[in-house]
Amino acid sequence: MQIIKPQNASAAYTAAAQAFQDMYEQVTGVQIPIETQAGQGDLIVIGSDAVNAFARQAFLEGWAPQYPVAPGSDSYAVESVHRQGRDILFVWGGRGRSTLYAVYAFFAKQAGCRYFWDGDVIPHCDALSIAGVHLFAKPDFALRGLRYFAHRGLHRFQAEHWGLRDWKREIDWMLKRGLNLFMMRIGSDDLFQRAFPDAVEYPDAAGILPEAGDGYDDRTLFWPLQYRGWLQKRVLEYAFERDLLQPEDCGTITHWYTRTPWQFLEKYNPDFMPQTTDVYRQPTGLVWDIRRDENMDRYFQLTRTHVQQYGQPRLFHTIGLAERMCAQDREENMRYKKMAYHRILSRVEQEWPGAPVLIASWDFAMHWMPDEVQALLQELDPARHVILDYTADTVDPENNFETWGLRGRYPWIFGIFHAFEPNSELRGDYPALSKRIEAARSDPMCKGLVFWPELSHSDPLMLEYFVRSGWQSVAPERLIDEFCTARYGENEPMRRAWKALEPLLPLHVWTLDREAAIEDIHQEYFFDVLGYAPLRCWTAEKLEEWARRTQDADAVVMQCAQVLRILSDVWDSAARSEFLRRDRADLARTALGRALQTMLLKQILAAARGQWNETLCQIYKETLLLLCGVLDSHEDYSQYETLKELGRECPVNPYFEPALKHNLANGYCRGYASEFLRGLCIAENDAYLQWLKRSAAQQSPASQKELAAQKQRLYQAYMEKPLQMLARERQACSGARLLCGAQQLEEAAMLWKEVQT
Repeated sequence: MQIIKPQNASAAYTAAAQAFQDMYEQVTGVQIPIETQAGQGDLIVIGSDAVNAFARQAFLEGWAPQYPVAPGSDSYAVESVHRQGRDILFVWGGRGRSTLYAVYAFFAKQAGCRYFWDGDVIPHCDALSIAGVHLFAKPDFALRGLRYFAHRGLHRFQAEHWGLRDWKREIDWMLKRGLNLFMMRIGSDDLFQRAFPDAVEYPDAAGILPEAGDGYDDRTLFWPLQYRGWLQKRVLEYAFERDLLQPEDCGTITHWYTRTPWQFLEKYNPDFMPQTTDVYRQPTGLVWDIRRDENMDRYFQLTRTHVQQYGQPRLFHTIGLAERMCAQDREENMRYKKMAYHRILSRVEQEWPGAPVLIASWDFAMHWMPDEVQALLQELDPARHVILDYTADTVDPENNFETWGLRGRYPWIFGIFHAFEPNSELRGDYPALSKRIEAARSDPMCKGLVFWPELSHSDPLMLEYFVRSGWQSVAPERLIDEFCTARYGENEPMRRAWKALEPLLPLHVWTLDREAAIEDIHQEYFFDVLGYAPLRCWTAEKLEEWARRTQDADAVVMQCAQVLRILSDVWDSAARSEFLRRDRADLARTALGRALQTMLLKQILAAARGQWNETLCQIYKETLLLLCGVLDSHEDYSQYETLKELGRECPVNPYFEPALKHNLANGYCRGYASEFLRGLCIAENDAYLQWLKRSAAQQSPASQKELAAQKQRLYQAYMEKPLQMLARERQACSGARLLCGAQQLEEAAMLWKEVQT
């Protein structure tokens, strides 16, 4: 048997031949040679008649596949032909990447292989037949892509932490699941140094970045910028060799993760656009005044440099003047916003004629009204400008892709935003989301389906739903069963655990409809309870509104307990499977997060009414400790393990550890990190619960100023304790401890019923 690859085709076809060789060897243990000329015996022919001479001859003779695979498309076919005593398998894609799709589809069909971001399911057999295969697929959405963001904290969730092996695995997974677009919005790397070498030097690799702020604005380097530049170049080369698309950022790219270096500001002294909003007010975060040609020229010098040294000018992307208001008067503000688009889009057309541009919708959702978006559409060119709506999964009835007039009228892309940075638990209102995606699927003006959360790999179920939805409709009611079968095989407890969690998934969906959720205190409430207004600052009307939404809080907590009960049976035995070990922690921390949020809200409501139940308070504290144990059970949630992983890739800046803490322990980015929870959040919660208890007893609680001072002392103590020392305090959870936690939650739910009665 031989693999016949094209002789003079793009690198993606060679990658497809190598992928077939690798997959076949993983399944059977046999390595098939790759050739460019056909010999005797069975053949695997990589590429269509457009690129492969053998396929072309077979096509002209009339015995090659006749599937409608359009050249340049993402359609593919895999077809077996028996001719002159031998089996010939044609792996036929419309282009390089779709030929790779075809390779992986063959092994999914014939060998039962399944592909996930964190590994593959590869069944083993002595031989794999290439006879009798007939596959054809065409995606429903032309663009199917992922965005990677610039927050930091934990290796699994933060793409900026990934090394070359991580990125190669990610890109390979994208191809295995039929994706074609990705966006690395993880900072500007060494772009200023390359674009303006006379003004901006490479910073010290062992020091605090001069532009570093606080919280997530602390962009102190963990790897030298030279290395990050090398890494980005290698990653994009690997992606482009496999025919993937990466949009080039253009225009007013200044943001919190793409700060302007101080050396640039000192050299060129650019004036700035007027701005009335408080975000990014430091000079390094302000947008240069693009009314002046020299400032626009310098912005495009950055884009031009990236295209020349890293990227490809096939597709561009702009955020415009996102998250900023330039004037209090709406009409004046809109003139600034539209002027920015006029200038940016005109320059793209001037330098790269005909290149399409994705216009991000983030600013539309935040600062525009529907009629303002509609007016902008009248000034855009539908042949070149596409609205990238990565807020399309919201249910805000007044400001969304429906009210903007996109459907059936203007080219757009449906985006699943899914989660803010701190929301790494499992979530999703799949029935509601499915209805919206099906509406987009039926719209000929919808050009793509994308997944743009602020963090990566947080939700394997949503990833599965997204990648499948790009090619065909997915029935939400069958999603969990099919996902569990593919990922675990016949593991009934894990399927039951997912089913038990299913009613809890919609509770914390990304939504602007406050009636749909119960968590309106704050999404990361139990990670920053001291950061928000004390009880006496909440209005009675707001508290009663929360009470109305949480009438079934005991049912929520009982459902969380059921998830924990099921997981307790598989917790200790799951260690031999990486999928089970990772997913059990995802399921448990999600259930515990829902329970903790509901329990805290109940205690706030009780305190407002002068009530307090010490048993419920203790159960809350024990549940928080149980969450710590769940996080301690897997290295995904350890910042110390993240720090060590960074060091395995490249020497780490010794000044970075405090920055890593800043990046996660701020009011917006707080998430499920083991050392952070043990080192800070437990103490914060204890302090807050004491405050609530005094409020319930109508004793004089600490003032807001005193609470803030107490919070600062706790934070400072956490910052002074090294991550290595905090990591030593980890205590992995056991199945018995999980069962005990379930029983405590059930006790809490019963106590609530008694109180209500």
